[in-house]
Amino acid sequence: MIEDLLSAVVEVSESLGDPPGSELFPEQELLVAHVLEQRRREFTTGRRCARQALARLGLSRVPVLVGPSGEPLWPDGVVGAISHCAGYRAAAVERAGPIWSTAVRQ
Repeated sequence: MIEDLLSAVVEVSESLGDPPGSELFPEQELLVAHVLEQRRREFTTGRRCARQALARLGLSRVPVLVGPSGEPLWPDGVVGAISHCAGYRAAAVERAGPIWSTAVRQ
């Protein structure tokens, strides 16, 4: 779905729901230790999508933590977004560069 809106340089991973067996890094577990189960599932599946999208860029598994405004903290050289709503989770990433904001097709 979402890949139809983005350029070919953007790597995307999507999930319709929360598959069992998704795991978090210990650092990420701390971020959701005291949240409601629904929020934990959204976060966990969103991070799973992020790992898959990063792998498509050729990057190894790293924890995607949370910045001061709740934004994902991507590895150096990467920009992206994680989205979640009822029944849908997705992550989109690409290598950082001066033209990254042109990723949305016109």
